[in-house]
Amino acid sequence: MYKTILVPLNGSDDAEAAVPHAGSVQTAIAVDEAHKDLAVAYLEALRQPKGQPDWVVEVTDGDPSDVIVRRAEELDASIIVMASEGHSRIARSLLGSVSSDVVNRSKRPVLVVHTGDD
Repeated sequence: MYKTILVPLNGSDDAEAAVPHAGSVQTAIAVDEAHKDLAVAYLEALRQPKGQPDWVVEVTDGDPSDVIVRRAEELDASIIVMASEGHSRIARSLLGSVSSDVVNRSKRPVLVVHTGDD
């Protein structure tokens, strides 16, 4: 159904909750160029037990929302699958939300997996 699935990860358990919903993930990215070696090791460690040999692993730097939206376009991603941390409505309105920003800015379909309790 989906040719290219983009799954942005940040090293948190919440972000990883999106992986099972992505099916056969094609591209997993981490936005943390400052710690590139650790980020690559993290993505590879996550890929191995899931039996996902077709993953393309990328580590990049920049504003997470900007990077996700831009890479989805560059990769011609069929869908973006990402987690939404369980911020309260007040925290979300004050701090913003990467997943909310991606949903509003992306021309690609976005599946947001809710991971919070609120």
